[in-house]
Amino acid sequence: MDSKVSVIIPTYNRAQLIGATLASVLAQTFRDYEIIVVDDGSEDDTAKCLARFEDRITSHRIEHSGASAARNAGLEIARGEYIAFLDSDDLWEPRFLERMSAALDSASRAGFVYCDYATFDARGIVQPAYLPARHKLRGNLFAQLLESDLLSTGALMIRRECLDRTGGFDPALEITHDWDLWLRLALLFDAECVDEPLVRIRVDSDGLTRNTPRLHANNLQVLAKWRGQVDGDRNLRQLIRRNMATSHRALVTYFWNAHRPVAALEQCGQMLIARFR
Repeated sequence: MDSKVSVIIPTYNRAQLIGATLASVLAQTFRDYEIIVVDDGSEDDTAKCLARFEDRITSHRIEHSGASAARNAGLEIARGEYIAFLDSDDLWEPRFLERMSAALDSASRAGFVYCDYATFDARGIVQPAYLPARHKLRGNLFAQLLESDLLSTGALMIRRECLDRTGGFDPALEITHDWDLWLRLALLFDAECVDEPLVRIRVDSDGLTRNTPRLHANNLQVLAKWRGQVDGDRNLRQLIRRNMATSHRALVTYFWNAHRPVAALEQCGQMLIARFR
């Protein structure tokens, strides 16, 4: 029989971490789920680690293609009514699946549910609850998401039928493919919120999202995709202009501090264009 929830975990060279991630899923109080791990062409001992869980997970290996392609590969295999994604260095609290699936069960109009999360590093908890009150919303999240990506990938549960309508992750986006998908979901479907930190997000494992040039370049790609789709809404256009200017400003600072004045000046010009476009 198909499980109610499909848990999709992409991983790449995290043999030292994925065991703890899988243990946090296997410790869930809610039991009607399947675990799909997509190994994105790892070159370390990930395969050996996954072999220890072979009777409890479905493992699928692909050529190294990035997290978006790995998550899409997991979606092709998944058979659950609800979908939950978890990064292979993060952890779920034991009641994550219980609380999130119950929230979707009781909110028939919601296409997805999200929760608060904690951050941690090798020394312990950094921030026990991350989201401010203004980011704990129900209903239409689209404008709020255009302003900032307030969601964490491991802190969502999504109806499969809604993902089928919006499509999967965009492989052209290296870092912000999740934000792009959340925007597509929020454009069509309401959200539900569980006001509990049910996820622990690791903040020191690989630093990918801290790579300023790639992060903000990806932000600008996403915003450029959406700019033409909100032409009829003045408020949404303003949100996009403001967000684009913020990314260009961050790149100005980055390139100036990196002693690359020409690149900094180019970004300064792009920031001014974004403000008035």
